[in-house]
Amino acid sequence: MDTTSSRSRTRHRTIQPDGVERGQLDDLGAEFFRDNIGFAIRKAQVRIFEDFYAALAREGITPARFTALVFIEANPGLSQIRLGNYLKVARSGIVKLVDTLEKLELIERREIPGDRRSYALVLTAAGRRQLERYRQRVLEHEARIASGLTDRERATLLQLVRKLLAGMPPPPAPAARRGA
Repeated sequence: MDTTSSRSRTRHRTIQPDGVERGQLDDLGAEFFRDNIGFAIRKAQVRIFEDFYAALAREGITPARFTALVFIEANPGLSQIRLGNYLKVARSGIVKLVDTLEKLELIERREIPGDRRSYALVLTAAGRRQLERYRQRVLEHEARIASGLTDRERATLLQLVRKLLAGMPPPPAPAARRGA
């Protein structure tokens, strides 16, 4: 037996932290996941987010931060609480997100007259300029992730995902999600 060639082959395999070779991950899920909509969408989401991070990570922009900027631009004076509700982020998480956007000098908090607990959020001039740059990168990202689809397939995919979302029951109450 030629041990040199088997050692050579072994040396070139890429092993993941869990001991599985790269490229075999699709085979781990058994048949159950092959036709599972939720799993397929989650797997696509992970790949989409990886590409998004590659496009905007150097800027310090995540999907949640980009989404927040778009919402704030469309709704000047939006409260932190309402932004958190839109993004489905807990209060502590939205405070951290807003703190980060403020440190990046993309937004500013303004006091809401008569409400000492809430802040109105607005884009700064730099935030408006940066958001235009981010939008361009997101459009390029969108073109990359949809490059394997025709325009008609892309439209059909969006239509089906929207239909899926519209037909889903509402999420359980927060206490039920925590198992309380």
